[in-house]
Amino acid sequence: KGMAASLLMSNLHAIFHSLIPLDLELSELMMRANRLLLKSSLDNQFATLVVGKADADGNIETVNAGHLPPLLIKGGVKGELDLAGLPLGMFCEAEFASQKVKLDGGDSLLLFTDGVTEVVNGDGIEFGTAHLSKAINGHSYASPRELIERCAGEIAKYRGAADRHDDLTMLAVSFV
Repeated sequence: KGMAASLLMSNLHAIFHSLIPLDLELSELMMRANRLLLKSSLDNQFATLVVGKADADGNIETVNAGHLPPLLIKGGVKGELDLAGLPLGMFCEAEFASQKVKLDGGDSLLLFTDGVTEVVNGDGIEFGTAHLSKAINGHSYASPRELIERCAGEIAKYRGAADRHDDLTMLAVSFV
């Protein structure tokens, strides 16, 4: 989305790169990143993102900073991680809460940008989170690749010949 966004992402990358070795709780990591971003960027710059930490037992902790909530797929049933927060870079004293979820064998977590849900069809109607949820609900996925390919296929089918106006970024994490 342009040079300003690229510079902001580069700044965020440096901020997280410097904070991660401190081994902070995720909520504290986000509060510190927020303050550093505010000090090092213009007043009207902010970022939405989800930060997560996973362990080998399938435990995942996330903090959501103004981003669309990730979708949790457990046993073929979809649900949203019910956690929202303010974007980074908006308010100096913003607090960020974390949520923990346990993935069992075959469970997945799907993260995605708003470009996925804002895809429009030929009639100008958005794909939306509800359509994404419907596309993946009731299915089991052998791998993160299979989950993303299914989503991408449903998005392409919905969009048809309509122009694409934003990125389509997805990340799937599965526990096997």
